[in-house]
Amino acid sequence: MNEKINSTQFFCLIVLFELGSALLLEIGRPAGRYGWVVLVMAGIIGCLLYLAYIKLHSYYPTLALTQYTQLIWGKYIGMIVSFVYVLYFMYMAARILRDFTDLLSIMAYRNTSPIILAALMMGISIYAVKQGIQTIARVSLVGFVLLLSIFFALSLFEVIDGLMHIDNLRPFLPRDWSPILHTVFPKAITIPFGEMVAFLMLFPYLDQKVKGRKIGLYAVLASCLYLIFSSLENIMVLDEDIVDSSIFPLLSSASLIDIANFITRLESLIVITLVTLGLFKLLIFFYCTVIGAANVFGIRKQNKLIMIIGLLIFILSFAIASNEIQHIHIGIEKVPYYLHIPLQIVVPLLLLLSALIKNKKRT
Repeated sequence: MNEKINSTQFFCLIVLFELGSALLLEIGRPAGRYGWVVLVMAGIIGCLLYLAYIKLHSYYPTLALTQYTQLIWGKYIGMIVSFVYVLYFMYMAARILRDFTDLLSIMAYRNTSPIILAALMMGISIYAVKQGIQTIARVSLVGFVLLLSIFFALSLFEVIDGLMHIDNLRPFLPRDWSPILHTVFPKAITIPFGEMVAFLMLFPYLDQKVKGRKIGLYAVLASCLYLIFSSLENIMVLDEDIVDSSIFPLLSSASLIDIANFITRLESLIVITLVTLGLFKLLIFFYCTVIGAANVFGIRKQNKLIMIIGLLIFILSFAIASNEIQHIHIGIEKVPYYLHIPLQIVVPLLLLLSALIKNKKRT
């Protein structure tokens, strides 16, 4: 494994990955003005999940998830589990591609065929994955600076324009906790924090594995803090009723900015930023699919798989739902229960338990 990721690149990759579709979908919105409470609770559990992932990896520091499943559960069961994860990563890549194709279709390119938009994103992704994870990680530094700059400017403009109203957050503490708890599990935990299971494929590329636990934890915390801030910001600008009815709340809040008729119509800038975030998330799931398939099928030259898997992701992105509403409904109401909980929580924890037992027997 010649390619390596340093700790700074690793931090940037995680932040971009975590914020990818979470900012777009506003995961905490079912809890209204208490979306920030949802994200606090989900973030704490997300940190614990990350610690479980890194502990599992510590038993097999040079191997990816699709390699050590066979060492833990045997050749046949391990091979089946590994193949399921390959399909899962491919499905998630297709979902991300569909998310941001729909975003571009709705917000920027209404007269352009979604097939063309998806083909362009897929073409960029295929090229990037061919360059390898080291190149993707280097570019993530630029993406992180872009993200930081634009969202800081957005918040500053909203303050200058007097759009933030703290009264929209009152009362600060909820009386009914049931909508909050229902949103925390499984939705907010699995999207985006549980999706960190993909990094079980990327941990072996870290050049300083000792720092993996600390840096990764900092990145998850940083992502959580920004999601909390974004949730509060959207409520202060739009109020909870508009946030609940808006397709993309972040874009709705950005559209209100109008400073002296000069700084205005910033939606296009936010769309570019969100698509950049989505592209990094797509690249990580795509790359995990490629290396996972190479492990399962014993293919040494991963580049042979990239075009085939890229085409499958492209086709699958349109096959998973007939329209945007159905796509979001499946992603929020179905996928967390039938895919995320088993593959993000149950299987990794069972693998960790099995690895702990095996390690104790050896000692």
